Amino acid sequence: MNHKMKRMLCIAASLLLTAGCLRDVHTLFPDTVLTAAAAEGWISGKAGIDIVWTQEKGVLTIAGTGPLGYHLEPEDVPWYEYRDEIRRAVIVEGVREISNYTFSGFSALTDVTLADSLHTIDGTAFIGTPWLKAKQAENPLVSFNDILINGQTCKGNVTVPDGICKVSSCAFQQNTDLTRIAFPDSTWSINYDAFSGCSALKEIILPKDLQIIEYELLKGCSSLMSLKIPNKVSLIGSRALMDCTSLMEITIPESVHEIYTEAFCGDTALLSVTILDPECSINDSAQTICNTYDSESNTAVYNGIIRGYDHSTAQAYAEKYGYTFVSLGDASKRPKKCGDNLTWTLEDGVLTISGTGDMRNFEYGVEAPWSEERDSIQRVVLEEGVTGIGNQAFESCSALQTVSISETVTYIGTYAFEGCTSLRSVKIPGNVKIVDDGSFLDCTSLTTVYMLDGVEFVGSNAFKGCIGLRAVRIPESLTTIGSYAFEDTKWLDSNLEENPLVIVNNILIYGKYAGENVIIPEGVTTIAYKAFQNDILKSVVIPDTVTSIGGYAFENCRFLEKVTMPKHLTELGANAFCSCEALKEITIPEGITEIYADTFYRDTALTSVTLPSTLIRIGEGAFSSCTSLKDISIPENVTEIQKSAFSGCRKLTSLPLPDNLRFIGERAFYGCTGLAELTIPKHITEIGGMAFRQTPWLTARLKENPLMIINGVLVDGSACQGNVTIPSSVKKIEASAFENCSGLTAVTIPKSVTMIEHRAFANCGALEEIWIMNPVCCIGDSVDTIYTKHQTSGNNNFPFDGVIYGYEISTAKDYSDFTKKNFLVIPTMRGDY
Repeated sequence: MNHKMKRMLCIAASLLLTAGCLRDVHTLFPDTVLTAAAAEGWISGKAGIDIVWTQEKGVLTIAGTGPLGYHLEPEDVPWYEYRDEIRRAVIVEGVREISNYTFSGFSALTDVTLADSLHTIDGTAFIGTPWLKAKQAENPLVSFNDILINGQTCKGNVTVPDGICKVSSCAFQQNTDLTRIAFPDSTWSINYDAFSGCSALKEIILPKDLQIIEYELLKGCSSLMSLKIPNKVSLIGSRALMDCTSLMEITIPESVHEIYTEAFCGDTALLSVTILDPECSINDSAQTICNTYDSESNTAVYNGIIRGYDHSTAQAYAEKYGYTFVSLGDASKRPKKCGDNLTWTLEDGVLTISGTGDMRNFEYGVEAPWSEERDSIQRVVLEEGVTGIGNQAFESCSALQTVSISETVTYIGTYAFEGCTSLRSVKIPGNVKIVDDGSFLDCTSLTTVYMLDGVEFVGSNAFKGCIGLRAVRIPESLTTIGSYAFEDTKWLDSNLEENPLVIVNNILIYGKYAGENVIIPEGVTTIAYKAFQNDILKSVVIPDTVTSIGGYAFENCRFLEKVTMPKHLTELGANAFCSCEALKEITIPEGITEIYADTFYRDTALTSVTLPSTLIRIGEGAFSSCTSLKDISIPENVTEIQKSAFSGCRKLTSLPLPDNLRFIGERAFYGCTGLAELTIPKHITEIGGMAFRQTPWLTARLKENPLMIINGVLVDGSACQGNVTIPSSVKKIEASAFENCSGLTAVTIPKSVTMIEHRAFANCGALEEIWIMNPVCCIGDSVDTIYTKHQTSGNNNFPFDGVIYGYEISTAKDYSDFTKKNFLVIPTMRGDY
């Protein structure tokens, strides 16, 4: 008899011999039904892709990592038979979607807990529940996670609040009191049937970023007289505006490339349809556009007009079905678009942008529409009304010599004119607030830049590589200058000849060649991003007028020994002093509330740090690899110590943690090989994986108990040997809790554990069995959450030589299937014990 079968029989035998231990039976077999206490039984099952559910004492719990699946009728919902019993529903973190009819008609449902992981909630999910009625009484626009779930009790004129991103299907369906509704720019998705049957709706203002008019979206909106379709809509779904009997005309913008079946069927007042995309795919049916019905011929009829370009699909559709067609002219001569309301023309080397609004961004493989003709563009004219120049809009227009920017432009996008090697001068109006990163990078012939008062931001590398740039007019309004903004320009060279510290509007933008001992003059308020990266700098005195030190400001100043910090500093950027290998001590002034990521990373000589009482958060890797650090005290106000914040600080021996601390990130103190004394606050809520691995403090704790459990979280079990049963007090197994545990051979995880984080059992070389007793336990959906030994080659680089045991319908089974790991079913046991 093999080892695994022996183990299963032993468990069954022990249950038979301990009839009174009913709690242990439930721990091992959570779907057991006991005849002595039938009310405690579990009903569990599959609900969708990677989703399982349980119902116990009127509480329905749904867990997993996928959607719930589609239901044709309310009766198709797996837990429908308990609709009159379920009082509470708990959606566990990880579930992504609540589908149609999930709780529709559940007359006892009053309490719902929704997971933050939800990104879709069907509008029919809670119809007819007391929970929904209570929510509607609070606010007729019921929403969660920026999803507008229901608005069926709204009346009159409604404005959807800013922040709503999605509208659920059927959200306003059959609302006969709604007359007008307007959406904010934050909304980008309105699902199918959202307004079907809203017979009093006269006006709807759709959001500008809407991309699809879903099927039956406005079906039966018989009072709707007109509709403006946003310029980003690409598709009009089936029956989207069917039976809109007051709709008189519609213009379908050039962005719409597909019109599905019966989209405008039964619109009896419709007399004009304009289709601006000459290649728009129109469903090949007379019912796609029709306003009446011929009973004699049994066919749909449209007696209005269809407008479109010559030789377009609109013309072909109209002619096929005998509809009247009116030409808009030759499609090749229509205005060419480069923004929602912008067009462009190119004649005799002059590219003219006209209209209103922002230009599109052209990046990530999307080229500007004039790209094929870029070598012929000698001048660019941005007319009044244009408000923004898109990213990479004129990149590599090598023949471009002049550009005229109108007063209405407010920003110049990233790399907008990069590589325009013939451009000689540019005047930037005062309404332009932002000249973004790399805007004029490598414009090698550029000699003059004239920025008017009003310009506030010049990004990193904005004029870098403009080797001919001599004259730059910088307005007083300019308050932010990015790293290397003027690198490799004659303008910077001439400023360095006057002073090795280049200061613009009280911003120190360059100090790379400032010498060994630097005193920054009074009046400087900001040290810019990457301002110093000085190979010889030994000391720096920063005046009290400085309030901001930018990210990477002193990065790699490897000989920097002493820094005099300003008293009124309010911001210390990420990586500001990283790899300052000679820096021995630092005092961070009062007023700083956060030390950002890697601020002092790899400062190997740093022994002493004084932190301000105002500090609240210590960022990721802030003091990582400070191998000499031994004197530091964490202030009482600190609530978060992020990932790897002190990892590798080998000289730290003791560190009392403040009572206000609530969060310690992964590997926060990893490799602190001298850390023997540590006080964990009583009320800490989260400790990341391997937070204390390779510390004497953890080693001593694990000798007392190989399972380190803090507030119900199993933080570390790396010292375990043999067969381990995790106690029922544990609710969560933290990331990397057992990683590299070479002595662990088997582990039983009780029903109480609801979460197993990523890499929890990574590289456990001797692990043969893992029993997961909670069928709805969330398991980190990665192949390296459970594995025996990493392989550098092969189809499965993270194989598990052992077996995962779980229930037939469980997340353990789903995880095993997904990661192709060995799985055996725990038998369901029923009857008297």
